[in-house]
Amino acid sequence: MSSLGFYVTESTYYGKHGRSLRLNGMDEEFNSNALARSIIVHGADYVSETFVKQHGRLGRSLGCPSVPREISGEVIDVIKDKTVFYIHGDDNQYASDYLNDAAAVEAYAAAALLGATHG
Repeated sequence: MSSLGFYVTESTYYGKHGRSLRLNGMDEEFNSNALARSIIVHGADYVSETFVKQHGRLGRSLGCPSVPREISGEVIDVIKDKTVFYIHGDDNQYASDYLNDAAAVEAYAAAALLGATHG
C-alpha cells in the first residue's frame, strides 16, 4: 500500500516502531503527503520468513515501506539523510518528472541552489 514514486530520506527518530526514518515524497500527485501522513521506513515483524510460513504471505502496512526488523537499523543507517528512495509498482497512471532526464537535472539544480542559499 506504499505510494509509488521518488522520496528523499530525512532524519531518524524513535517511535512506536522503534528506530524509524522519515520520507519526503517528491512526486506531487502520488506521494507528496508522505511527511504529513508520517510515512516512514521501519522494521516490522510481519516482514519475515517466519511470518510468511505462519500466514502464507507477508504482512501489510498502511503505506510505510517496512523491512525485516533484524536489518532495519542497518538499512536506515545506509539510506538516511537525503538519499533518493524509489518505490516501483505496476501502475500505468504513475508518471514522474524525475524519470525525465532534463526535468530531473533541472529539479536537482534548483534544489542544490536552494540548499546553497539557505544552508
